[in-house]
Amino acid sequence: MVSSLGSSKSTKVKKKNLALCDRFLLIEEIAKLRKSTKTQRAERILFVVKQKKIKNASSLELSQIAKCSKQFIGKKRTGQKYVKKQVKQNRKLLIEQENKIVEWIRNRYSQKKIQTTPKQIREEIFRRWKITVSGNFHKYLVRRHIDKLVIKIATARQVQRMLVRAEDIQKHLTNLKISVKGKRACVVINGDEIGIQAYCDTRDQCFIIPAEYKDDEIHIAVDRSEPRVSAMIAVTLDSQLLPPFLISKESAIQQQLLQNNVIQNENAIVVNSTSSMMNIDLMLQWVRDVFIKFVKLQRQKYRLQNRYEAVLIVDNMTAHCNKDVKDLLKANSIILLTLPPHSTHFTQLSDVGIFGALKLYYQQNKEGIAQFTLAQIAAHIIDASQKAASLMTIKNSFATCAVLSVVKGEHLETDVNMHAFDEDIQQLQADNTSTAITLTPTGRKRKTAKFGILNS
Repeated sequence: MVSSLGSSKSTKVKKKNLALCDRFLLIEEIAKLRKSTKTQRAERILFVVKQKKIKNASSLELSQIAKCSKQFIGKKRTGQKYVKKQVKQNRKLLIEQENKIVEWIRNRYSQKKIQTTPKQIREEIFRRWKITVSGNFHKYLVRRHIDKLVIKIATARQVQRMLVRAEDIQKHLTNLKISVKGKRACVVINGDEIGIQAYCDTRDQCFIIPAEYKDDEIHIAVDRSEPRVSAMIAVTLDSQLLPPFLISKESAIQQQLLQNNVIQNENAIVVNSTSSMMNIDLMLQWVRDVFIKFVKLQRQKYRLQNRYEAVLIVDNMTAHCNKDVKDLLKANSIILLTLPPHSTHFTQLSDVGIFGALKLYYQQNKEGIAQFTLAQIAAHIIDASQKAASLMTIKNSFATCAVLSVVKGEHLETDVNMHAFDEDIQQLQADNTSTAITLTPTGRKRKTAKFGILNS
């Protein structure tokens, strides 16, 4: 008799994730409990899972949404009483231990420019000596070592004025009048790239750095644990959104994209790059696979001539306006119109009205979820861009940037408001009069970039 033990192959069962629609439902339920304890959140989320018969809801995913520990959710599920782990409540450090922490903080910043938060200090102390200190320990530490450490508060970035010439803005208005006025609204398009990275917290934050660096600029940290993704977003004057063009260092897995309702080459195009940023080759791919296809469809839809001129408005980034892109657009009867240098904060509609809303919607979707996969990031960018690129937002953003839509018969045409930037020009003239001409470091050549119609 021959034994058959060990002959059968073990098969690895693929773990299924919580469906995206169910995740959104649970996030909405938790969002309703604004001021609540973790017990209330855990009980509510488990009640919804049971009531709606939600499948594949692991304790880990539920804990991320309910903002509590996996063990806490597990205990609530099984009905066991959750006992908080007790730690040693010694809140004092020896002088030698304090000195080591001070040196650790100083080395992090002086060698790698890494800012240290109060939480990181507490975690490092516990990791080294299993000592738990209070939330205000960093203030005590800085007071005792005021000659070596300093506390700085990081706030959200503020818009800084650049040296924009008033004559450049006037020239831009003239370019709009020449190349945009009278065009059908469906083929007047603005495109720009946005980097998607979730901020850990956009409130004012406290950082501890060496005292000799007290005048350094500090910044609010971002979550570097997720894949960095940038997106090329384009909209038309008649409020159409082109499929987002998403760029990441990682390669997207088709099956994971489909699980998150991301359909390649339909509602988005996901590509990979060494830098996760737009370059010349990717810009050419976007123009060929997204932009030109869209323009041709608009010409067919509205029965326009095959050579009817369209307009692409972009900034002066090298990848956006290189020779190959200019030639490709010109061959397809598309005008490439670039904006004056340093002026996109009030001349480009994406910066004026869309990207801020897009980041806000993306941040709201992420609330309660510890970390996104690349496929989830893609899905949330698509969702946020569709919410941000609403009809009135696009219309008002174009109008703010001097481009208006007017009714001509049964369709929309483009008009230009030549006085849209009057207040900005007055402010620029006042700023430039009171500001020294040299705004760049001595010895550094100032780069002058052409702008306007680049492929005429």
